[in-house]
Amino acid sequence: MMKKLLVLLLLFLLISAKQSARQRDLKQRRTDCERTEACSMDSTENCVNRCLSAACYDKVYAKKPLEPGEVDKLRSNEFADCMKVEDRNRRNAKDDL
Repeated sequence: MMKKLLVLLLLFLLISAKQSARQRDLKQRRTDCERTEACSMDSTENCVNRCLSAACYDKVYAKKPLEPGEVDKLRSNEFADCMKVEDRNRRNAKDDL
C-alpha cells in the first residue's frame, strides 16, 4: 500500500513538473512575441497571438479579431487548446525522427 502511494506521488510530481516547464516555455514565448518589433508597435493581443501561432490565430480569431482591451475567455481557451494540440504534434513529430 505504501509503495503504491509513493509511486502515485512520484507520478503526480513528474506530471506537475512537465506542466510547469510547458507553462514557463509558453510564458517565455509570449514575452518574446511581445518584444518583437511588430508587436511592440502594435500592442494588441492579436499581434501576440498571431506571433505565438499563426495557424491557431487564423482558426480562432481571424474572422473577428479581438478589440483593444477585449477579453474573450471562450476563444482564449479555444486558442490555448489549439496551441496544446500544435505543441503535442510538434513533439510527436520530433520523437518520430
